Amino acid sequence: GISLGRSLMPFYSRRIGLHEGTEVPVLWGGKINGKVKNTHFGSLFTQTRAVDSIVPASQMGVLRVKQNILKESSFGMIATMGDPGGRQGAGTAGLDFTYQTSTLNKNKNFIVGLWGMYNVREGLEGDRSAAGIKIDYPNDLFDWFVQYRRIGDAFDPSLGFVARKGVVSYAAKIDYMPRPDNRWIRQHKFKLSPTLYTDLLNQWESYQIQMSPLNASFESGDRLEFSLEPQGEFLKAPFEISDGVVIDEGAYHFTRYQLEAQSASKRAINGMASWSFGGFYGGKLDQIELSLNMRLWTFLVLELMYENNIARIPAGDFNKELIASRAALNISSDLNVSLFVQYDNE
Repeated sequence: GISLGRSLMPFYSRRIGLHEGTEVPVLWGGKINGKVKNTHFGSLFTQTRAVDSIVPASQMGVLRVKQNILKESSFGMIATMGDPGGRQGAGTAGLDFTYQTSTLNKNKNFIVGLWGMYNVREGLEGDRSAAGIKIDYPNDLFDWFVQYRRIGDAFDPSLGFVARKGVVSYAAKIDYMPRPDNRWIRQHKFKLSPTLYTDLLNQWESYQIQMSPLNASFESGDRLEFSLEPQGEFLKAPFEISDGVVIDEGAYHFTRYQLEAQSASKRAINGMASWSFGGFYGGKLDQIELSLNMRLWTFLVLELMYENNIARIPAGDFNKELIASRAALNISSDLNVSLFVQYDNE
């Protein structure tokens, strides 16, 4: 479905061949995908070998079918079987429908997507379902969407990934992107994007409201942005944010601000500078990010990156610093060499 994103995937191929960080040998596998008229299909099936005292042998597979309907819309299904850890009775099934048109009011894009999934496996207790809907209007002057998702507390696809279970999420976004008639600014992008998460009993867990009163792209290719983000989180248990720094449970509300400038990538020397500041769990957090890209010659590119997080909060102070560098040598269109070096203070 169109509202799944990266935070919820019914199938994630990297789950096959790994179990809790341990490599599991794949004995055999087969994959097929194609299209017959208006029907797209794909499937993957594998057999893994047992790893002593860690995981038994397991068969896993996935089948995806999508049928194009109307002019630009589709209806689809997905089904998976098997579990990387060898747990019995594992499977996930889902349906999705997407209505899409590029001719709303003659030339506007409009999309409505619905999806639902259900999974089974031994040991799962609770709500095993997940469902969502998204209404999207992605166009040049106005780009907006509204979205709803409900993920059960026992929804845990064996061959997939879900970032947050037992939640209901509400999200929306509206971008207003005018193109002024002057020779300096190519386009503005004013943004408002609220998000709210609750548990299945409608107790709020977190929220954020992203606002960008200034986001200008210049004709030169450079960009300048100022944004602010009121946010909150209701912690049901303490958590350690850094070594020895534990934030207590409770409700936290604060506002973050960000200034960012980026130069055009067409320049031989270009970069980005960002400063994020404001409240953070009862205290303050400053985040500084710098990057510099240098095309020294047509065949040699050097990238430098720096990040520093400076927190001063009641739970304790901490600094997290990261420095990285990458050099890329493009010998030919078929051969390139890359070197990456990174340092952090943890």
